[in-house]
Amino acid sequence: TPIASPQNAIALSTLQDLNPPESISFLQWMLVSVPFCIVALVACFLFVWFLIRPTEKELTAIEAYSIKLQFAHYYILGVALITVLLWFLEGKIENFTGNIGITALIPVICYFGAGYLTVKDFDSLSWNILMLMGGGLALGYAIQASSLLDIISNELADLVEPYSVWIVMLAFTTLVLTIGTFISSTVAAIVILPIVANVGQEIGHARMLVLACVIMCSGAMALPVSSFPNANSFAVKNQDSGRSVLKVVDYLKVGLPIGVFLIAECQTILYVITTL
Repeated sequence: TPIASPQNAIALSTLQDLNPPESISFLQWMLVSVPFCIVALVACFLFVWFLIRPTEKELTAIEAYSIKLQFAHYYILGVALITVLLWFLEGKIENFTGNIGITALIPVICYFGAGYLTVKDFDSLSWNILMLMGGGLALGYAIQASSLLDIISNELADLVEPYSVWIVMLAFTTLVLTIGTFISSTVAAIVILPIVANVGQEIGHARMLVLACVIMCSGAMALPVSSFPNANSFAVKNQDSGRSVLKVVDYLKVGLPIGVFLIAECQTILYVITTL
């Protein structure tokens, strides 16, 4: 859906900022994304299944138990929901809240300030992963501030100008996959989608190109730094060894082929649906 991720919201905002503004309705988004995601889900599941080949016949049963919700539970859930709501409304309240990272400090202050998290919890945080994600964000903003990405994208736009929209889409989805692999998907959307939208409007296909590229922002997953879900999974530790369950090579051998597959899917399924 258009609100399923921050980069989706950024895509809609980018289209609205065009002159003249363009938009994608909720229904139009779903008509493209639902068939696309169904094919992607089945293909990704089969690929990961055959690649890993799990040997376990069944999972260890976990005993269910019930708990009585108390004030602490409501407090934690309430803070989390408020934070997520502020993230979704970022574009409308940015002048008040500032950077989205400031909003992310709300649960940190509330949980640690109220004593639900302690110094021990603070020390046990995966600071290496946080530094990894912070480095990716810094890299993204540095590329944006230096106009390096503008130069690359403008050169790419000039290069593909004589070609069809299919070729232009292929060029931009490949660019997004490459850039989005090394910086987070949200930062990739922030720095790339405005350029994609402007080029797309010039050739009369802004919505098609933005939709394809925002999907590829989520499809860039070949490194732990590529997205917050990747970073969270990289932070999962083996209880016996204390090391990460996943290694960087695991992301590469799974993320790269899936990224290439998603480009192929954009060039077929998405292209056909958006041109009907």
